[in-house]
Amino acid sequence: MHFSFTNPSLLNFSALMDISKELERLVKQKEELSAVIQKIDMRLNNLQSSAFALANYYVVFQGVILTIICNGAKNLKPSDRWFLFTISILAVLLNLSALIKAGIKYIENKGTREIFWFRLSKVYGKIFMLDCSYEDEKINSDAFFSIVLEHFVKKG
Repeated sequence: MHFSFTNPSLLNFSALMDISKELERLVKQKEELSAVIQKIDMRLNNLQSSAFALANYYVVFQGVILTIICNGAKNLKPSDRWFLFTISILAVLLNLSALIKAGIKYIENKGTREIFWFRLSKVYGKIFMLDCSYEDEKINSDAFFSIVLEHFVKKG
């Protein structure tokens, strides 16, 4: 049996090292993408919380206005009622614009999150493929080294 550095079985060791380095790089990339996705998830939760807070403030404000109108119906002049109605409409417009802005930011972040999930799934696929290659190369190199060991044991 001839053993040289150009032997294809010895080249498997080099391929094994290349696969190992690529796996390390992909695992690092996976961790970075996971961290970005986690930050986006936190941002989405914050946007959702702020939207719920805005909705709650709106309901409370409208409740106060409605209570004033109902309880003070006898004491309010028509001009006062228009004033309260105008304040109520302004609150609707301000709240609606704030909710629309929050909704747009939420949709943008959701889209960004989907892009990063897509990238992460591609990295997982590459890791899976390389991991399978790594195992195949490792099996081949283990078989090669066992043949070499047998050769030297027989000579020795």
